[in-house]
Amino acid sequence: MNKRLTFQSDPSVTSVWMNAIQMIISDTLDAQVLGGNETGDETHLSLATELWAIEGNEVCADCSSPHPRWAVINLGVLVCINCSGVHRSLGVHISKVQSLTLDQLPPSIVRIMKEFGNYKVNALLEGTLASRDEDGGDGDGDGERTPQNT
Repeated sequence: MNKRLTFQSDPSVTSVWMNAIQMIISDTLDAQVLGGNETGDETHLSLATELWAIEGNEVCADCSSPHPRWAVINLGVLVCINCSGVHRSLGVHISKVQSLTLDQLPPSIVRIMKEFGNYKVNALLEGTLASRDEDGGDGDGDGERTPQNT
């Protein structure tokens, strides 16, 4: 069956559509390459095992519970079921949660998660918390929070 689809749009919108279609094709091809010939369950378990092997990923990024099965894909960390509920309650505009064993994670997110892991992400995100906690302020030693210029 040979079907031909024709999209008609304003020229300014055409490039946006083309980029979106190319990204979907790329992600689909990446998923096929990463997944190989395994079944969906084997692929998910294999991915979870790979991610758990990365330093820090064997425990929840938030509470340190063992074997987290949920990914916060916009932060690149693994969390337990309880913490995934907290992240979900924040809304997807702040924290987007997907299952390691049930959902198909985007290949670009998987690459990032394999590169960093929970320890590195937490170190980055929590980097200034220690100095703030010591004096109760913004880390400058005076105990007060100073507004930051943006």
